[in-house]
Amino acid sequence: MKAFTDHISKPLRPAAKYLLLFAALITFYVGLLVLAALIPRSAIQKNLEASARYLCQRSVFFSIFQGDSSSTIDRYADSILLNIALNFDSEKPLESVMASSYYHTATANENFNLLTAVTESPQPTYDYLRYWHGSLVLIRPLLMLFDIQEIYIINAIILLLLSIIQLVFLKKRQNSKIFFSFLLGLVMISAWYVPLSLEYTWCFLIMYIVSIWACCGDFKKMPLVLFITGSVTAFMDFLTTETLTLLMPLTLLLLRAKKEGAVGSYSSGVRFLLSPCITWCLGYGGTILAKWTLASAVLQRNALAESLDYAANRVYGDAPNVSGILMSLLAPLRNCVSLFPFSLMGTAAVPVFFITLIVLFLFFYLFRNDRQDWYLTGLLLTIAALPLLRFFVLANHSYIHYFFTHRALLSSCFCVGFVFYNGLDTELMGKQFSKVRGIRSKRKKSKRR
Repeated sequence: MKAFTDHISKPLRPAAKYLLLFAALITFYVGLLVLAALIPRSAIQKNLEASARYLCQRSVFFSIFQGDSSSTIDRYADSILLNIALNFDSEKPLESVMASSYYHTATANENFNLLTAVTESPQPTYDYLRYWHGSLVLIRPLLMLFDIQEIYIINAIILLLLSIIQLVFLKKRQNSKIFFSFLLGLVMISAWYVPLSLEYTWCFLIMYIVSIWACCGDFKKMPLVLFITGSVTAFMDFLTTETLTLLMPLTLLLLRAKKEGAVGSYSSGVRFLLSPCITWCLGYGGTILAKWTLASAVLQRNALAESLDYAANRVYGDAPNVSGILMSLLAPLRNCVSLFPFSLMGTAAVPVFFITLIVLFLFFYLFRNDRQDWYLTGLLLTIAALPLLRFFVLANHSYIHYFFTHRALLSSCFCVGFVFYNGLDTELMGKQFSKVRGIRSKRKKSKRR
């Protein structure tokens, strides 16, 4: 066991290897964005116009089903993304991708700002430089051929195929408990809404790809793969469900390691998980910091300070009618009750959520299998708690944007579902239910007499 964990931690030792990889990734990202910026505006103008008119048919935020918070679709971010795509400048590609400028006014919503930008070509008024907006390396080329509605369809097909491949891998290479736990998680986060917004899509694409690798990949490459995953997440994501790209692959790797005898205690499990967690965080945080640093150097302004001020607001900023520690406490709860079926229950969602937790806990306690590996239960519940910690720390962001951040709970639903499914003693349940049926049949016989 010690030899195995020592081998897992080896990639952390040669720091130079990671530094070189990090430099190569950042260079690659900048190169891809510059290439995307070199596509002339005229090549995407027609599909941008069609996209803007399509987006203006609905408000920036709308629910597909009234009363279902999980069905809220965010076209605000999509309009901004297309606005930035429009304002990439092929004559100044590096400066434009670092600034990520777009046309914004306070008098119109972002859908109509996009339509104005496309049809009237005003100068951009706002720099959105704190993110890489790496998805534009895909979106800008796609806009040469498709409008936004068609891109949504393409995303839906790709996500559906990846989810099927993932489920097939889980069924064949893992077991039915893992398969059904993952399926339960997809249902609870209402995964069918994900393709309807570009903003929701990227972390799921990354998560599926890395999770499929986790079903058959080499444990030795785990820290390196998670380092790249964290970096790509920071490049592509708009701060939505970033923890998914770490926690879902990590959970599947842990269950594989348990099955193959590579993890046999809580401490060995922690050691197994620690190095990939560290490398993911380094890749994610380092890539964000690199964007701020590069933007400061290229644009000759203090982009680092501007971005840090915004980041502080996402942690400490107030939301309407709630602030401080109350917001930190309510943010995790608000996300939890956005899960299906609680998202359909309106004001009853909170009490029903807690009653459900209590009932499930009592059921699990009464019918638990004492022969189960409790250390694995502890590890999975630790992983399940991490998205809640994210909601607590980034309280402002998680409280305001609960309608999409709650999908980060896929990993939590998966872990809790597996713990519940794996930890029940089916023989004990069968005996107890047989006793109940026997008592009922006796009562019926006595009544007939």
